Amino acid sequence: MAEIVAVYEYHDEQDVLVYASVRFEPKAFRQGRPDGTGGLIWDMTGVRRVPYRLPDVIAAARAGQAVFVCEGEKDVDRLVSLGLTATTNAGGAGKWPPEFGEYLRGAHVVILPDNDGPGREHAQTVARSVHDVAASIKVVELPGLPAKGDVSDWLDAGHDVQELFAVARAASGWSPNAVEQWRKRQEQLRRKLARSRAKRKQEHERVTDDQEWRRRVDRAKAIPIAQIAVMLGLGTPQGNGKRRFVRCPFHQDEHPSLGLLDGENVWYCHPCGEGGTAIGLYERVKGVGFADAVQQLTTGR
Repeated sequence: MAEIVAVYEYHDEQDVLVYASVRFEPKAFRQGRPDGTGGLIWDMTGVRRVPYRLPDVIAAARAGQAVFVCEGEKDVDRLVSLGLTATTNAGGAGKWPPEFGEYLRGAHVVILPDNDGPGREHAQTVARSVHDVAASIKVVELPGLPAKGDVSDWLDAGHDVQELFAVARAASGWSPNAVEQWRKRQEQLRRKLARSRAKRKQEHERVTDDQEWRRRVDRAKAIPIAQIAVMLGLGTPQGNGKRRFVRCPFHQDEHPSLGLLDGENVWYCHPCGEGGTAIGLYERVKGVGFADAVQQLTTGR
């Protein structure tokens, strides 16, 4: 049976209870409106939504103070316990309505996203809603935060309010133009990758039926990756056993970090997050396609 572990009350501008968000264990949330007798009715039809701790938010915004926006009530209460003003919306990431931005008019808004995709997208939604009303906006990604972590996790790891303010001060101000440029760049990269994959697929299809070509591909695949690394001028592989290392040509590599797995004839560079087959390594370094790489590896020209 689910157990109630926390009740987060949402009050309006006059500090009147509007609704509450209840957390259960196993982890689940439900919102309900007051029934007039101290209980809740699990029906939010027609209930006006407001940000968490709205009276405090309005007071801080009118005074031109900082207001931190988190992704959950637990994080808000943690920051409030440290003397800060903070808020959130019920329901988690993706549930911040645009009209909430007006409550933050005049505030210096600091948004603390959870360290995951939905958290970062949620932060952008909040930033867009306050763009025309906030005194300043910063989206602050906390350093060292684990995957899916939040500001409470960050504080639990030994960080404090002074560090939080230092990180916020060092963060760049949010700009809708910068976000739009980043999205356009991501779309350009996706299209470029799609074109590259399509071209590669065409090359493979063009030679599939050629038996001589198949034999040549097999010969190219049989060349040890360590030998290909030497051919490419990456130096003599270091190390013993199945995995050896050479300097990575794709980043400023002070210590050999491109790993060569002889048995599988593949490579991987942890700093770059890049990897692939031996032939693929030749393609990348030489800037040639699959067909040209096979040709050069098997004929020397």
